[in-house]
Amino acid sequence: MSKVVDAACFIIDVVNEQEMGQVSNISINKLLYIAQGLSLAKTGKPLFSNQIEAWDKGPVIQRIYHEYKKYADGPIPKQEYTLDSLNDDEQDILLETVARYGMYSASDLIKLTHAKDTPWALHYLPNVKEVPIPQDEIKNYFTKNVKLNFYDENRVTKVNVDDLGRLLLPAEIEDAWGEPDVH
Repeated sequence: MSKVVDAACFIIDVVNEQEMGQVSNISINKLLYIAQGLSLAKTGKPLFSNQIEAWDKGPVIQRIYHEYKKYADGPIPKQEYTLDSLNDDEQDILLETVARYGMYSASDLIKLTHAKDTPWALHYLPNVKEVPIPQDEIKNYFTKNVKLNFYDENRVTKVNVDDLGRLLLPAEIEDAWGEPDVH
């Protein structure tokens, strides 16, 4: 499993590379919740071990909230992180998350994650923090809903690709991945 802070930094890095891209504390928490759901639905494994909780503004990972609260509602700048802590499958989940939801505004991500019958809605208690959202409920929700286009296809980020159809990523990520194996 990856470190949640490295996963957050990866998302921040990739979104910041997109034209008009920026991530706030609220957004990164929602994007990590979605990435966790996609990972659980697609692989059966969590992307990170940190507990996701139902807070007033939606699903929150305390470690991430406290890491980026200094930016308030403003954009989080590029962060230093260890790319090696994320394997290729984890990076793929994070890239899919960014491609599908990375350009949603914080308010749109809140609406999306607050929808009726979401794991957050089932566990939210007004003005109470630290209400855990069970991983099995996140997995079940995303397993059922990811195939139903949980995202708005008209808002999927159009990311740049190279001649082989691979995503063009920030330089550090591209350098770490190196040249693809061509068989």
